[in-house]
Amino acid sequence: MNAVLCLLLLCTAATVGWILFGPYQAVFHSDGAIKSVLAQLAWQEGRPIPAAWVYANGDLMFAGPQALTLLFYPWMGAGYQANALADWIVYLLLLTVCVWTCRSLDRNRSDAALAAAACAAGGLSYLNFEFVIGQGTYAGLTALALVLFVLAARCDGAARMRPSQILATAAVLAGIACASNPRRAWITILVPIFAGWAASRYLHSHGPWRERVRSLFGRTIVAIAIGAAIGTIVYRWMLQPSMLNIDAAARLQLAAPGALAEHLLRLPGAWFGYFRIAGDWGSLGRAMRFLQCLLWSLSVLLILAPIRVAASPSRYGRGMHAFACILLAAYACSFFALVVMAGLFNDATEIRYATFAIYGSLCLTAVVIADAAGSRPAFARGLLLALGASGLAFALAWRASNPIAMPRNGVTLAERRALIEGLSARSVGVALGSYWQSHVTTVLSEGRLVVYPAAFDTQISPFPHHAPRIEIGSSTRRQAVVLTRDELASGMGQAIQEELGAPVERADIGPFQAWIYDRNIVREAMAFGHEYDRPLPADGLRVLLSKTTVDACFSATPCTDRLWAKNAGHLSLASAGIRPLRLGFQGLDISGRLVAHDLGRADFPHPLPPGASGRMRLALPVASDPRIRTYRICLVQETVAWLCERTAASADAGRAAPEPIDPAP
Repeated sequence: MNAVLCLLLLCTAATVGWILFGPYQAVFHSDGAIKSVLAQLAWQEGRPIPAAWVYANGDLMFAGPQALTLLFYPWMGAGYQANALADWIVYLLLLTVCVWTCRSLDRNRSDAALAAAACAAGGLSYLNFEFVIGQGTYAGLTALALVLFVLAARCDGAARMRPSQILATAAVLAGIACASNPRRAWITILVPIFAGWAASRYLHSHGPWRERVRSLFGRTIVAIAIGAAIGTIVYRWMLQPSMLNIDAAARLQLAAPGALAEHLLRLPGAWFGYFRIAGDWGSLGRAMRFLQCLLWSLSVLLILAPIRVAASPSRYGRGMHAFACILLAAYACSFFALVVMAGLFNDATEIRYATFAIYGSLCLTAVVIADAAGSRPAFARGLLLALGASGLAFALAWRASNPIAMPRNGVTLAERRALIEGLSARSVGVALGSYWQSHVTTVLSEGRLVVYPAAFDTQISPFPHHAPRIEIGSSTRRQAVVLTRDELASGMGQAIQEELGAPVERADIGPFQAWIYDRNIVREAMAFGHEYDRPLPADGLRVLLSKTTVDACFSATPCTDRLWAKNAGHLSLASAGIRPLRLGFQGLDISGRLVAHDLGRADFPHPLPPGASGRMRLALPVASDPRIRTYRICLVQETVAWLCERTAASADAGRAAPEPIDPAP
């Protein structure tokens, strides 16, 4: 049977490799392309962790395929093939660790190891394939977490290593996890290890309570704690001071009491939603429905297997019992965070935060099934074969449900390639685009067309994260704004022309429309060199507006207004950086009293140096409070302060002055 399982593993890994290097390009998107852009930026800066980049949620991303794209860049560039190769290598590493984990839990069950690895090789669901295999984000971290779980549990695999090797490996891996992202490492890896180990040791220990407490401090646990502390210190004191970060989804704020119950009720549905093989049940054929039932059955086993082992400490060895307790603690930490944190649990995709526990449970499930071979050998062998074959079935199902012509974010691969060729034919090598059309186009073009992510709402502004702070590579004279027709339908065309002027050419290329200019519009719109990341002194800021109040908007849709702004301070006014300067709206009642503190924002269309003026387009929100009669407009620095006292009305706001009005202190 081992030969059959080995063949299934090889076939599945080869199928996934073919998908990554070929058909996956159709669904490839900017989240997966980031690591290639970062590699190019790292070589341009001459440092492995670029400083001129805005990271998200404190994640430096080097504990995964990012390190490989950095190594490949001198020979393969920042193209798609290097990206796919890095993902595939880390994917193979994860499969190797899955085999090692199963052998560590039970060294005599190579059939369980091959079955678990073959199942993992195909991706455990559509979402799992995307995050673990397609993007590669979780593959390297999952491999790292599994090794730490095994070493901490002191399984048989760890027992075959020399004590010094165990301690050094545990400390180094814990340090790498924390140096990459300490918040994620502590919540999803380290706290589960400490809690699971403590629970297992307490259940197995006998005697006075002092002896039980002393048994909790094993050498491996201490080594993990020391490595984690060093990694956290390195991150906080050496890496974080030079990095730029925005917490997009990792703001640690407690949810309201009503939201807690809602999150808890949604959790089971999200679990099964994460383990979808393709679309909704009604869209699946008979074969796909059979696979979906198989996958949902597996998802139940992934919860039951660690519960069974943890509840039977006398039946299974201490190492396996400790491993199961660590997995349950990992599930508990991940689900607890989803339930109690505000803004973290949106849909089934957030179950990815339990990826480490899911893969550990898969290995444990295979070993538990193999353990039943003593009493029911035929049944156990059949389940292991089904588990191993499911990986290949899942991979083929992914390919069948994702045809090469399928649009991703409204655009097919052929249309994106046509955009690259069309702009190259017009000598355009640099462009602005929405986030989901940006990095992916850069990587698919092998760097021939560098697309910077920008936010397109009612204005053009720098995208808040996963974006560079400097120009990547060499700039070109001809640059463009590239949006799909759906993105332009919101009225962005008029905003583009107001902010950047009339283009020298407009080109319709498939679903895209390109506004082409003969100047460096990227530097202007992205405000390179004018970012604000720290609080500014209020006395250095002053803005004159052609009007500081406007009538409230009571229409069914947001209203539009315009005004002139003049920089009367001695610091530039720029809506760029982690703490940008913007105009904010406040609601006043009929007597001029403040009744709504924060109603929205308007960005400066481009940096205004001292003495300069610019025309601004305001998207005024619909007034939801009947008491509001007017909107007051104030200068604001995000997350720092409202600067209404540094905002004044002036009829001269539309005329530029040669010198700042406020002298520099």
